[in-house]
Formats: sequence, structure tokens, C-alpha cells
Amino acid sequence: MNSERIDEFESLRGLMALWVVIGHVLLSFQAPASLDGVVWRLLEANGKAVDVFIILSGFIIFYLLGHNPEHYSRYIARRFLRLFPAYAICLLISIAMLPLTDAALHAMHPATQRTLSRIAILQAGSDQFWPHLLAHLTMLHGLIPQIMLPMTDYVFLGQAWSISVEWQFYLLAPFVLWMCTLAKRWIGLVMLGIFCAAVFNARLRFGEGFIGAHIAYFALGCCSYFFWQADKDKLAKVARHTGWLIAAAGLAGALLFPNQGQAVIWIIVLLSCNSMRFSTIRQPAQLISSLLLSPILRWLGRISYSAYLVHMIILNLMLWLLANAGLEPIPMLVATLTGTLIGTLIAADVLHRAVELPCIKFGRRLPERLFVVGTKSIKPAKSNSPPARHHRD
Repeated sequence: MNSERIDEFESLRGLMALWVVIGHVLLSFQAPASLDGVVWRLLEANGKAVDVFIILSGFIIFYLLGHNPEHYSRYIARRFLRLFPAYAICLLISIAMLPLTDAALHAMHPATQRTLSRIAILQAGSDQFWPHLLAHLTMLHGLIPQIMLPMTDYVFLGQAWSISVEWQFYLLAPFVLWMCTLAKRWIGLVMLGIFCAAVFNARLRFGEGFIGAHIAYFALGCCSYFFWQADKDKLAKVARHTGWLIAAAGLAGALLFPNQGQAVIWIIVLLSCNSMRFSTIRQPAQLISSLLLSPILRWLGRISYSAYLVHMIILNLMLWLLANAGLEPIPMLVATLTGTLIGTLIAADVLHRAVELPCIKFGRRLPERLFVVGTKSIKPAKSNSPPARHHRD
């Protein structure tokens, strides 16, 4: 952790992106008998890594809004620049690669359930190409009911369902924070409760790309922000007992919530970061922060968004290149995994430097008000928290 941002959270995002990449490679293959086990199944469950992304977004967006209030028009323009340019490039590349991807998937033998699903998604995109494309260009394709546009969450760029979820949250986050910080707190909480209940109930009409399907993880991230901003004396007391709290969180996760490992990961990292802020006694829990502050993980964190976007392009390219190589299953798996990891890291670094960073810098230079009409700056209630640490945005 440094004076400008919570680097551990960025590194955590990098690790989660790596989990997503490895999981998608493994889901393309039948598990060899010698490798099929707990570790394989855990790596395949990479959706939990995306849940951690969502928790992180809840925290970071509240953090940015809380410490850097700005006009809604500027805020949403900067969020758009953060998401859309790199997303649009990967979307267009994926569309251009559709024939190649189709050939690669049909060459997979034996085909896994995920491969068959990807083939069905390709067919859905081909059947209604223009409606899907227009929906994806808005990044609101997750708001379209499946009955209207089947499989729209996954067409073209499968992992982009979560980009739609992020964009929906960005659009709503200032209003959610405003409800949380109203002077009459009970009014805001009632409004927020009604809103969350309505969104959660509506999830049944939509797919995975609808914000209501992930409202609990956003709520965990947002609540974590208020924990982070709590009275520093209370947080210092929490820091002195971090080791016990982490052990309790791990035990509760294993016994009471075995399918919520993503939440446990987040709570452990959050407690460890808080320990680094306040504790003068070196605890084992602080080793987690120390590991997350390693240069390689910080680099992974910086390129994590690009890696998340580009990895399926690289994976499909590898499957196509190796389709006729005549490799046995395990060598094919190793070659695909190695090529996908290396290709993803290289492509992500290039995309990050060439597209992400320039757009972020451009967003910071935007004027305070872009449009005459817009909401005022959101200014949450003051807290007795330590000095602000700003995230790279």
C-alpha cells in the first residue's frame, strides 16, 4: 500500500484475471484422468474470480466518488473512457475472427460442454448479427431479456457480459451512494432497500449480464468502503486482531458458506490491508499484503482489464493454430495453456499501454461539466478516516 492507492487491490484483480484465463483454457478440454481433481475443478470455477472483480468495483467506485466528488457528466464520461475503447477493439477483433473461432471449436475432439455452448453462442450471433452488434456497442446488452435476444450476454466476446454489468453499476453508483449518505439516513436506506429488492427480483427476466444477478457482490464491495472509512481508532482495534478475524472468516467460509469463497478472499485481503494501515506489530496477516505488493502482481493488476478482454481472442487463436497439430490431449492442453498465457500477457500489456492509459489520461483532462444538464457532484458525509488514498482510474 502506498500514499496514492491501495495497490493490493490492484494486484488482487491481476490474480483474478489470471484465474479467469486459466479457467477458460481448462474448460476447453476434458480433464485428463491424471489431472482431474480438486485443483482442476477449482480452476474451472473461474466465475468466482469475476465475482471478486464485481466486489472490487463496488468498493473502488464508492472510493473514487467519496474522495473525488465530480459532476455526473464528467464522472460517466471518464468511466466510459475507462471501459469502452479497449472493449470496442476486442469486440471488433472477435467479430473479425468469427470464422476462425468457429473452425477451431468444431475441431475440438472430444468437445466439452463449454465448447458445445460456445458453438451454440456463435450460431445465435450469426442468426441475429446486427441486433447483437448494436446491443454490444452500447455495453448494455445485459439489459436485454433473453427472450428478446437469446444468448446476448455471451455473443461475440463471451466474457463481456461482466462489462455490461460494470457499466450498469457505473451508471447507477452515484445515486446509490447518494441514497447511502442522505442526512436522514433511514430514508436513504429505505429507498436503497426498495431499489435493491426490485433489481434483485427483476434478475429472473434477464441473463447473467444483468446487474440484479450480482447485486449481493456489489453490496459487499460498497459496504466494505464504509468499513474502510470508519473511525480510525476502531479500525486500529480491528487491525490488532486481524489474524483471528482472518481465521474466523476462513472457517466460516469453509463451514457455513462453502460456495462463497470469492467473498472470503475479499474479506481476507480487506482485513490484511487494514492491518497494514494501522498495526505496528507485524502479523502473519500482513504477509498477504506483502505478497500482493510484489512487482509482478502489481504489473498483472495494471494489465488485468486488458487481459480479461483479450484472453479469449488468444485462446481461440491457439485452438485454431493447434487444431491440426496431431498432439495428444495432455500436450495439447499444455501447449494451449502456455501459448494462451504468454499471448494474453503480451497482448494485454500492449493494449494497456496503447489504449487504456491514453484514455485514462484523456479522461482526467476533461472539464468539470461536459453538459449543461446533469446531476450535481455527489458529496458523501465526512468521516474520521485516514487521509485519502486514490486509485488509478
